Parts: sequence; structure tokens; C-alpha cells
Amino acid sequence: MHLHHSKRVSEMNEITVSITERICGKISHVVFIFLTALVLLPHDVNALPDWQADIRVESGNASNRLTIGAHENATDGYDSIWDTNALFGGSIEAYFPHAEWNQTHDTFQRDIRTHAPGVAKTWSIIVNSTLINSNFTIKWNPSNIPPQYPVILFDEATGQNVNL
Repeated sequence: MHLHHSKRVSEMNEITVSITERICGKISHVVFIFLTALVLLPHDVNALPDWQADIRVESGNASNRLTIGAHENATDGYDSIWDTNALFGGSIEAYFPHAEWNQTHDTFQRDIRTHAPGVAKTWSIIVNSTLINSNFTIKWNPSNIPPQYPVILFDEATGQNVNL
């Protein structure tokens, strides 16, 4: 697995992930990508509006959308008003894993966290796919994440960090 950071394209940042190995799981020939986005929240969040950013995972015509964000009334646990279950269909399944939330489903499409001044926030993303030997692109609009929040993508499989 290789992680490549591309320059901004049409106001979107993107990462291309090349998958060249097979890992068998519950679904035959499923490839797992484990990614973590680390967002550091500033000390003065009262001056900032709430924010959210969509993340698209794509390969060819297949895609899946996730949403991260922060809101003053959200918690870092499950909030029925903010967090949404993942709905799967197609050859790409991207989600936030949250077994620790003890809900009926432990896969989520939307994960909104509380504002926590000076505290790093981590969103773990898992992508399952039946597309073998394919490139996956992860896209987001950086203008949706406040500029004072540095974002770091960490690939757990390779140990590679990418400053976004």
C-alpha cells in the first residue's frame, strides 16, 4: 500500500492510495485501509464557528462520503443529533468505527466531536473494498476546516504521516 499526497485540485485536496495486495476477510478479497485524521483544536474556540468537512473516498465510478466536524453541543461519544450510521452499498465501504459507543451499529458515516481547546482530535477511517489492485483517492475541501486546525493523515499500515 502506498500513500501519495497530491496538490490542490479544483479547491479539493486529495490523497491517492494504491492497493496492490489482497487480504481476505468476511467478504472475499477485501482490502482494509486504516487512516487517522488528527485535528488539533485551537485554544480560543469561542471565537470560531462550528465546522464540518466532507471526505470522499473514490475509485473509478465508486465512491463513499464521510463527514467530520466539531460543535459546542456535541460530545466525543455518540450523539444521536450529530452522528449518523453508515449505509453501505457498492464496492467501497468507508466508515468511522465506534464499537465503544455501544449502539446497534458500530459503523458511522458522520462523526461530529465537541470543541476542546488545545486538545487533539482523532478520526479513524476504515475503507473496505472489493476492488483489488485499484487506486483509491481521498478528497476533501480544505477551506471547510478552519486554517488554525492542522490536519495530519496517518496510515497505520505503513506508519506514514502526511501533513495536509
